[in-house]
Formats: sequence, C-alpha cells, structure tokens
Amino acid sequence: MTEEGAEFLLQARSIINSVDQAEEQIGARRAKPAGRLRVDAATPFMRHVIVPLLDGFSMRYPDVQLELNSNEGVTDLLENERMWRFALVP
Repeated sequence: MTEEGAEFLLQARSIINSVDQAEEQIGARRAKPAGRLRVDAATPFMRHVIVPLLDGFSMRYPDVQLELNSNEGVTDLLENERMWRFALVP
C-alpha cells in the first residue's frame, strides 16, 4: 500500500469510528423516553384515569415533561400540537 493509501485508510477508519460512536449515542437516547408529552382529555377522564397514574409515570419516566389539558370541546390535535386526545363518547 502506498503512503497516501495508508493515510487515507487511517482517516477513513477514524471517520467510521466517529459514525459508530454517534449511532450508539443516539440509540441510547431512543431507549430512554424524554421530551414533552402533551395530553388532552375530557375532565372526568383526566381526573379519574390519568391523574392517578401521574406519580408512577413520573417516577418511571423522569425525563418526560407532561403537559395536561382538559376540556369538553373538540380539539384540533395538529393545531394544538397534542399527541393524545381522550374523549368520552356517549
């Protein structure tokens, strides 16, 4: 192998190692939920179903910030950037 080829191979291996390390770091982040979770629900459902689960959820997923909203109206999930909407339908 030429001197230039050997130098190129050394640089290429360094780049591949950097990419591998970056993929491992991203993979580790995906394994642990984090970020903001917006939940919208009717008031009775929020009060009697979701609220009792909050302590356990927060302990299990400390890096998830919950944003809870309860209302009885129709919610545009995209406009209000909600990820979940629970509705009680008669």
